[in-house]
Amino acid sequence: MCGIFGVMASSSGGLPVERLQALTRTLFLKSQTRGKDASGVVGVLDADILVHKEARMAAHLLKSPGFSEVLTAASARYSGGGMFVIAGHTRMVTNGTEDNQHNNQPVIKGQVVVLHNGIIVNDEAIWAARADLTREYQVDTEAFAAMVDRSVDAGEGWPRAMAQAFAACQGANTFAVMHGGENTVLLGTSNGSLYHWSDPTLGLTLFGSEAHILQQALQSLKDLLGSTQGTTPQQVKPTQMLAISLKDGSPRLIPAGAADASAVSDATPCVPARGIRVLSALAPTHPPGPAVPRHSHAEIERHMVFDTERINALRRCSRCLLPETFPFIRFDGAGVCQFCLQHKPLALRGSDALKQLADRARSANGQQDCLVPISGGRDSCYGLHYVKKELGLNPVAYTYDWGFVTDLARRNTSRMCGALNVEHILVAADIRQKRENVRKNVSAWLHRPELSMIPLFMAGDKAFFYHASQIQKQMGLGPILFSMNWLEKTGFKTGFAGVNDTGNHEKTYGLGALSQLKLIGHYGMNFLSNPRYINGTIPDTLFGYLSYYLQNKNYHSLFDYLPWSQTTIEDTLIGGYDWETSPDTKSTWRIGDGTAPFYNYIYLTIAGFSEHDTFRSNQIREGMIDRATALREVNEENRPRVESFKWYCDTVGIDALAALKAINGAPRLRGVEGR
Repeated sequence: MCGIFGVMASSSGGLPVERLQALTRTLFLKSQTRGKDASGVVGVLDADILVHKEARMAAHLLKSPGFSEVLTAASARYSGGGMFVIAGHTRMVTNGTEDNQHNNQPVIKGQVVVLHNGIIVNDEAIWAARADLTREYQVDTEAFAAMVDRSVDAGEGWPRAMAQAFAACQGANTFAVMHGGENTVLLGTSNGSLYHWSDPTLGLTLFGSEAHILQQALQSLKDLLGSTQGTTPQQVKPTQMLAISLKDGSPRLIPAGAADASAVSDATPCVPARGIRVLSALAPTHPPGPAVPRHSHAEIERHMVFDTERINALRRCSRCLLPETFPFIRFDGAGVCQFCLQHKPLALRGSDALKQLADRARSANGQQDCLVPISGGRDSCYGLHYVKKELGLNPVAYTYDWGFVTDLARRNTSRMCGALNVEHILVAADIRQKRENVRKNVSAWLHRPELSMIPLFMAGDKAFFYHASQIQKQMGLGPILFSMNWLEKTGFKTGFAGVNDTGNHEKTYGLGALSQLKLIGHYGMNFLSNPRYINGTIPDTLFGYLSYYLQNKNYHSLFDYLPWSQTTIEDTLIGGYDWETSPDTKSTWRIGDGTAPFYNYIYLTIAGFSEHDTFRSNQIREGMIDRATALREVNEENRPRVESFKWYCDTVGIDALAALKAINGAPRLRGVEGR
């Protein structure tokens, strides 16, 4: 879930070194869409492998003395008749803090230098099973690097060492590997998130995580390529390894399990072996976040309020679970709410219509044909399975990571994409900035609690829809196949802002034009009454609003066609993919969303219900569950998730106990204040 790239050129091709330097900078900047937490660069020279990395995004690293030194050294080698070899990495942190530079990429182990995109979901099991390996860092990449280094030391051939280590890693993983004693760079991918392009006349080979990234970089060579040669990068399949010679830059595709050293593009060992020289200082290179206390789980749990007796004493609809505190709710003489009385059963389009859609989208030549957004949550993971396995399409998976996709969700995404051999496009926001934006809005909210303003906490994730449309266009894909379902429609979040849109069954997400105007007016009044909301987050919030409400959402949702079944989904994921659940809840819903435990605690404490109540109520209306079972489920699902609440507060940079004091002390809705 990062970006990797490489530029390799033989001086015999005659490309001006300035063009190679510009290519390197362009690929670095374009690759940072896949990760902005840290970045690193590696340059291969005659006697050394130079490494520089920083806990900053690529745009900043490009201005550093370390990058300049690597680029200058690689350029000097090229100008002297040798190869120009530079590769880089843009990191989105998943395992191991970026404050420890050993966790940042490239990762070094012995004589091995690795650039890694993805998550090794079984790295703990690898360390436990390999007593001959020593763990020094936190990052999962180290397990792979250690296996390769040990195999080469034991006399295994270079491609065999790569193949064996690669086969031991589970999940969606792409590696670019160098060894001080070898003259070939080896690359492999378990899910196709690796592309390469070469031109023998120019003596140039490029690789990158996405075809679009390479295509953007190649625009700078249009004057040299000519219309007949083209600029279409080739995808490396999971059944292949890419071997690129460090002597002349020639690439060769070989079987992923290749064991014969002669299969690589240059089997001649490097004698004497190149040394590995690290230029970067092993210290954080970004300013520290706000200094706030970090409390233990036990401390936080002691301050949490979960009064089931008080909550269950609320008057609720006699048919569903919605309480008297739900916005705009009314009960008839029999105690049934108007939402139940007005409910029209969801008319599914049916599996035949979905198959027809798939047949229209299916590529005749096996090329990628649709886009499947995946968050790592249960529905989107199941959707990817269904599109690939049941519909027989060849999807591309897409994630927008804004900093509150949990590591659990990221691991589940890796599991799914790796097992299904599906390319994964990641768009990573500037996560530090996003989290700072959330901190400002949460702090403003805690100063003056107001239920209607809670959606501001999640405004930063709404660019999700914008980027989905962009990727669809860039890759020339067919339909966008979401896995959202109507059961998740809440209504109360905008209802607390005075917008009654609960009767709108036409949209799973979104509002009508008049409702949007009401919402804007309500937010404007609250901004004036609580000026702390008037801060640097407003542009991001506005972009999120435009993406969510005004973006043309030209997509299809699987559960507009298929019935939603929790049992089917969970059995498929857990039984078929070893899908991971959360240790702090029995529910499998929202466990990939780091914001949900925080805001659901607020809603439950102040209003006496949460998203779980609306989800189960929608199920009741659809005849999917009886009321007694739904009530039992909700009482369990609404239990505060202590670990996740702590993670959110620590991640955002707010004092968890101070937040609980403000939430617990906020005015509660009538009926919730006590009986």
